[in-house]
Formats: sequence, C-alpha cells, structure tokens
Amino acid sequence: MSARTDYDVAAMLADLRAYTCPVLGCEAALRSGRLMCSAHWRRVAPELRSEVFEHARRQTRIARAYDRSSGRSGVVDHVNATPDQRRLIAEWVQAEQDLHEVQLRAVLCADERSGRRPAA
Repeated sequence: MSARTDYDVAAMLADLRAYTCPVLGCEAALRSGRLMCSAHWRRVAPELRSEVFEHARRQTRIARAYDRSSGRSGVVDHVNATPDQRRLIAEWVQAEQDLHEVQLRAVLCADERSGRRPAA
C-alpha cells in the first residue's frame, strides 16, 4: 500500500469537487456539502469533528455578516466595498483557509485510523 505523501489541501479540494470521499482508496460518492463518506467520518476523532463543524459555522457567520452589510446575498463587490466589508472579506478568506486545513487534518485522521495512510 503506497502512502500519498503529497496529499494536500489542493488534492483534497479536487476530490471534493469530484464528489468522492478523499480518503485513500475510497471511491464512495458524496452528497454536496459532505467532507467524506459516513464510514470514514465516524473514524475521525470527535474533537476534530467538532473543530471542522466550528470552522464551517464561523465561515458561514462571516458570509452572512457580509450579506447583511452589503444588502445582497452571495455577491461580493471588491471594488466598491466599504472598509467593514473589506475586513469581512479578509476574515472570510482566512476562515476558508483555516477550514481547509482542519478538513485536511480530518481526512488524514480518517486515513490513519482506517490503515490507509501511515501516521506522520
């Protein structure tokens, strides 16, 4: 069994865009909004699952705050943004990066616990 030592956020996002479980060797189809199949999600440590949920909620809260400040939903105006909106955009980008890092840790945890990828 070969370990994917080059597996990173970009590779995980490619798996998620293809709607397949990112755990090595798993080809389970995913519904939109899922990080991995339920079998592998159960192998992730409960604390790490909670961390994934909290980061996702944080990103959603920031997006909603931006929508309220702009009066439009899902439309980001970088050019005419107010200072408060610029701050929210920067926070959202940081929250997205943080979420991806936590998601990657969860995928690697599921890999290790299922014997698919050796512990680092």
